[in-house]
Amino acid sequence: MLQTILLAIVVPAILAGIILGAATFRRISTHRQDEQRPASGAWAGGVAVAVGCIVGYVTLLGYPRFPLIDVKQYFPYFAAAACGVGFLEQSVWRASRRPATGTVAGALRWVPRVLLIGAVVGLSLRPLVDYSWSTPVAAAWLVGTAIAFATLWLVMDGLADARSEAGATVACALVGVGSSAVLMLSGSASLGLLAGTLAAVLGMLAFLAALGRSSGVLRCATPVIATVLFTLWLQGYFYSEVPEISAILLLSGLPVSWMILRICRGGRAESGGLLLRLGSVAGPIAAAVLFAWRARPIDDYYY
Repeated sequence: MLQTILLAIVVPAILAGIILGAATFRRISTHRQDEQRPASGAWAGGVAVAVGCIVGYVTLLGYPRFPLIDVKQYFPYFAAAACGVGFLEQSVWRASRRPATGTVAGALRWVPRVLLIGAVVGLSLRPLVDYSWSTPVAAAWLVGTAIAFATLWLVMDGLADARSEAGATVACALVGVGSSAVLMLSGSASLGLLAGTLAAVLGMLAFLAALGRSSGVLRCATPVIATVLFTLWLQGYFYSEVPEISAILLLSGLPVSWMILRICRGGRAESGGLLLRLGSVAGPIAAAVLFAWRARPIDDYYY
């Protein structure tokens, strides 16, 4: 069991590092480091996170077999679809930098996003919609969670544009670590370990970003990070015993960091606000873990 857990944490992080390293080497060897070609290496961020999460899932839970009988089995497909959205957005993002097509391209970016948000929310909550909730309750939860997902995605977009890419990635990794602890304390070892896999992969991205080896990859990874995080939170809240206050605190970590980024934006103020932004994430996450610890179930955690 311990060996499986270590493989689910270490191997995905190593794979992510290899993917990013290969992309960086290609950019250097072909002399395409200019901003006019953001997709030349930026695609590696989404691929690295998606591949890491999928490998972690297969290591922990095996290959999902059809027909899918558990909402957790959608996890690798959500990660792969989000990777495709991130890759697609690279070409749209390039077009949005041109004034003549900026508005149209910006609107078109949300077409695949809305489809993915609808798939994640609808498929994850389908058992409750079919067997537990009334129509008004189901509609309220579906709309509310979809809005929360879209808001998280917007926040991730803002963090991806931060001058300190390593700092933004560390903030996401902290949320991953906190999510892992909360989910495991709330009775779901499998979801908790998947969150740990995400945290390990993001830790590798942050390390390479600090070394200057993965510039610009966070933007392409944003769809995957947002999708994986929200999927884990959504399924953890409705199918395990995550306390409401812990769920709220997990959701608030990145938005608070984004608001502080907006306040501290510009020159030295942004650099000086890095520790403040990381602290603003660590505070709510630590509180979420504390509340989950106090409310943890007394029986054994299910796998």
